[in-house]
Amino acid sequence: MHKGEQKNERGYMTKNDYQVLARVKKDWTERVQRKEYWYLFSSPLNFSVLSEIGLRNGEINFEEICQRVPKKFGSRSSILTVLNDGVIFGYLNKSVLKRDKRIRVYGFSDAFKMYFCGWLQKIGNGYGNG
Repeated sequence: MHKGEQKNERGYMTKNDYQVLARVKKDWTERVQRKEYWYLFSSPLNFSVLSEIGLRNGEINFEEICQRVPKKFGSRSSILTVLNDGVIFGYLNKSVLKRDKRIRVYGFSDAFKMYFCGWLQKIGNGYGNG
């Protein structure tokens, strides 16, 4: 056993592990009450679709999303449902691509982008300093 570790029946956890777990639990308890959280984490498909939009850091069209999201997470019609729900809830913006008016593109609304980026910062910090 290393300095700072406590042994219990499940294994070893450091004092820092306990502190991080407490922060994660507190953060989860606060965030789970928000509708944005439920939209983001309601299914692997929702998370995957929203991650693709986030990775694009701007706009992405339906066809590109369908190509990038693993087929086992959902069908094209399910992906479209996630996108339409996001537009209805005000989490996503839907617009026309400037260079080709036939193509609809999706991006985060300002409010959802702030929520999503805040969550990413917590994860990126490993909940250690957040």
